[in-house]
Amino acid sequence: MGSPLDDALQLLLHNPFVGFTRPLILAHHRFFPAGEHLIAYRIASTRVEVSRILHGKMDVKDKL
Repeated sequence: MGSPLDDALQLLLHNPFVGFTRPLILAHHRFFPAGEHLIAYRIASTRVEVSRILHGKMDVKDKL
């Protein structure tokens, strides 16, 4: 078992639709919490593209 961040990235690789959407913040992206972090990513045709990994205390709107 790895860190919460490693585990979350592996989960997203195999289950990319597990994250939630926030279209008012960033269209076409999904978000998934990982320990104290929030992963912002989008699903491409053959891969999962991670856009940002933010600490939970950061302002999501400001950083994306």
